[in-house]
Amino acid sequence: MNKIIAICLFLIISRSFSQISISPQISTFYTDNLYRSPQKTGDWLSNFAINLVYEHPNFPFSFNLVPEYNWYKEHTQQNFAFVNTSLEYYPFLDKNEIWQFYGSLDWATRLNKEDYKFYNYQQLRMSVALYRDGDFALNQWTYQLQWRNFDQYDALSSVSNYFNWQFNKPLPTRTTLIANVGLASRYYENQIRYIVINDTLDWSNWRSSGRNQRPPRIITRTIPVNSNPVNLNQLQCSIRLAQNILPTLGVYLQYRKSFDLASSGLFQNYASYLGDDELFDDPLSYLNNEWSSQITWLMPGRWKLQLHSNFNRKRYLKETAFISENDPTGSGNLRRDTKIDCALNLSKKFIVKDKWTLNLDGQIYYVQNQSNSYWFDYTNLIWGLNLNLIF
Repeated sequence: MNKIIAICLFLIISRSFSQISISPQISTFYTDNLYRSPQKTGDWLSNFAINLVYEHPNFPFSFNLVPEYNWYKEHTQQNFAFVNTSLEYYPFLDKNEIWQFYGSLDWATRLNKEDYKFYNYQQLRMSVALYRDGDFALNQWTYQLQWRNFDQYDALSSVSNYFNWQFNKPLPTRTTLIANVGLASRYYENQIRYIVINDTLDWSNWRSSGRNQRPPRIITRTIPVNSNPVNLNQLQCSIRLAQNILPTLGVYLQYRKSFDLASSGLFQNYASYLGDDELFDDPLSYLNNEWSSQITWLMPGRWKLQLHSNFNRKRYLKETAFISENDPTGSGNLRRDTKIDCALNLSKKFIVKDKWTLNLDGQIYYVQNQSNSYWFDYTNLIWGLNLNLIF
């Protein structure tokens, strides 16, 4: 109760400072495949969050605090809280405002209930970027360092590095060319693998008078073993063409491909989705060969319609496939996936007395993931609503 009172007092006091904005958000959606598994289980999920932003009136600095709570209707043991705090600094470096620096430091923590507390983690992320908005093109150089630590599950703790260069060139035909070249790496100090061993129990020394000797007995056991450290390293490239067909209608087409840069060690993604994409399917554990597209229509009355589609052939670097439901170790060949997904989003912006903005979003999302690994061969349909109030 004291925490609730403290939050309410903060919200009331903060309204006296014009540089502080408050944005509560509520979303609810239904998924027909909660664990993204061939064995479907459905549930309703809701998310409650408040985005508090402080922007200094005379200095390029901001502070963000976003506490949120995720609630499952049926699988309540998976409810969890997530808190993110960040500091941002974004000054221009010249009087013509061509060069701009951006720096941020953010900290996040996830707090699960007792049954899933071994997935609690803290994350620290540092980002720096340099922008040059010239007459010819916009260039952007970014670097990010991320440290994620699981208190009770060291095998999932990691350190990640990302470097990216983006080239953004508008053309006279109302076309925009966007190219990205990036380097990404992730390091796991220790990974736990599971192997199956067959123990032979010999009864030859346990003969009983008047009985025949018993045959040897084979005992099959699955045991965890520690692997060497894991290094995942990639070169990532993409190119996008965006075209304005009409003043209110635009489309883009993008191709993305990644290349392995001497990754090492044995790595296996966690074969159950628990509300964390990076934990379920580490984006650096596979190579992309991906096509995607999106159509955006700015409709009358501040309505916006977006249709997105994606086709991705994923080749996993170190992960072996689960050949069946009864395979506990992933004894198949290297995992290969083909992922097809599409999303339809309809949103509306309401402006109340030129002071408050209410954003309403409705979305339908469908994914079909075909895999030679049993636990990753699934389909998933998600639909829901999101309300975001800014004042």
